[in-house]
Amino acid sequence: MFIRVATGLAMALALLVCDGQAETKRGDHAVKLQRKPLHGVRKSATIEGKVILNATNGQPVGNGKLIVTAAKQLPFVPGGGLGQPQWETVKLTTIDVKNGESGPWAFQFSFVPPNTPLHVFVRYKGAWSGTLNGGTARGGAGPVSVPLGTTKQVNVILKGVPLN
Repeated sequence: MFIRVATGLAMALALLVCDGQAETKRGDHAVKLQRKPLHGVRKSATIEGKVILNATNGQPVGNGKLIVTAAKQLPFVPGGGLGQPQWETVKLTTIDVKNGESGPWAFQFSFVPPNTPLHVFVRYKGAWSGTLNGGTARGGAGPVSVPLGTTKQVNVILKGVPLN
């Protein structure tokens, strides 16, 4: 099937699209263009690692959840976010923590954008044995940049962080 792209020109330009290939014709000359995949294994990278407990300020008590996030830092906006870094979540996973478990807990993020500086964050939702005074149990690592088609190992330390 030919579709007329340009009209009123001395040479007609047509585009033939068939089975993922495009062919541009101008007069007697033809140029073949290969369609490249937009997404897929060739355009991705993987981050895998473990959440490791640092029990100096407590540990999980009872059942809870770990929320592990891979995020990229957004450009600084003056006056926005009260001077704190702003993050865009790229990947997120949750891990169930059973009563009495002390880790390590494995995680994996497939299909992360390659060559993009990412940080891995973890936070714990559930009862904690140490005094947090309104703080949280959390941790972070990064930045890590993963080349195309490869896997990087990133371990994150989970610890209780008191508010004061």
